[in-house]
Amino acid sequence: MRSSDRPHSSAVALGYVLATALVLLGAFPAAASDKGTRPRIDPRPAVGVRTTSWWHQHKGFFYAGTDPSLPAVFLIHGNHNSARDWTEPSSLEQHYDYSNHPATKRLGKKSVPNAGIYKVAASPWLKVDDQSWVGFLRGKGYTVAGYTQSPGTIGEIMNEAEEAYEHFLSQTAALNPSAPPAVAIVAHSRGGLIARHLLKSKGSAGRVNCVVTLHSPHQGSEMAVAPNKIADEAVAAVGGANLPEPFKGELRDLARQIASPLRSMIIDDQSRELRPGSPMFRALEDGERPVDGVRYFTFGGTNPNYYRFYVWTFTAMSSVPQYKGIEQYFVWEVKPTEIGPASPMYASVRDVAPEITPGKGDGLVSDVRAHLPEAFHAEHVTEDLNHAEVLWDRALQGRVDRILRGGARSATAITRTLR
Repeated sequence: MRSSDRPHSSAVALGYVLATALVLLGAFPAAASDKGTRPRIDPRPAVGVRTTSWWHQHKGFFYAGTDPSLPAVFLIHGNHNSARDWTEPSSLEQHYDYSNHPATKRLGKKSVPNAGIYKVAASPWLKVDDQSWVGFLRGKGYTVAGYTQSPGTIGEIMNEAEEAYEHFLSQTAALNPSAPPAVAIVAHSRGGLIARHLLKSKGSAGRVNCVVTLHSPHQGSEMAVAPNKIADEAVAAVGGANLPEPFKGELRDLARQIASPLRSMIIDDQSRELRPGSPMFRALEDGERPVDGVRYFTFGGTNPNYYRFYVWTFTAMSSVPQYKGIEQYFVWEVKPTEIGPASPMYASVRDVAPEITPGKGDGLVSDVRAHLPEAFHAEHVTEDLNHAEVLWDRALQGRVDRILRGGARSATAITRTLR
């Protein structure tokens, strides 16, 4: 829903409260790929120009950078999403805006709808494409590439991940065959686990010097354990809101619509494997160790809120007659009023899991579970962001930029400059 739209019915308004389980545990599946012949690789891609043939079966992109001193960045997206996370985060219809309330809207000449009350609507769309990671990194001069994963568990998609990784190493080496650039891996959500698998199976080729993971469930996510309980608690919380009818019933119905995909989407195989202590984690950790020469950084979030709920009421201006020539009419003007305690929806469900507890989780991954195992000696930074905001947050991008430029500086010294 764009900010210019008038308020919609509850069937269209939200998507779902963890509709941002979009990002890690479910929704908007990435398009299946056509696994045909190997893609053609341009031997010397033009600087700053997108190489559309790179990994084209998987909707890949490759931009040769303008600063050869910087590491080439390999981006790995999260579960159920696509490479567009890094280029057009708005493409997933994630309507997040927690810094501002919706604006008052003028509806034009209309009949009075429903005694002056509009149904629940979400906050307006935050325009985020101008703040994408690819746009940011390209602007800083980095070579950057990414691809869209096929649907499947980590085990099922590792062959293509390894092939994409090898192609990336090959093509970045072609930029300067006599002195190939260093490589950095930046991964969001489940992508951080794929990065670990890649380094365990393929190593660093002597070129990867930095791994940065953004809200990755390195120790699993409780959201993959109790989706039914969380959904039921959310419905109960909204249904018990201190609101008069018909708002209470309207919100309860909306909560059921929002919560129902949670049950069906985060219990598929690729989400179940993210449960703490799952066979996938046990296999990954068996024999895993830090790669020599690689610096590890992890980021975690503590803001679990995604949606706020509003009703729309007519303003005093709606009763003031307007004139156009001899014609008299009214311009219906509505203002948003946030509904508490139903907004944000999970306000009363915080004790179900740390992932949705303010100060502990980002809505899908708890901050403590975003840490790598101790053996990695990774520097960890905690941000007041939810699981989706990391796809466009400028402050976070600036911090990662400083990490990537850190070169031989110690991890501790680099992290101190972030705060």
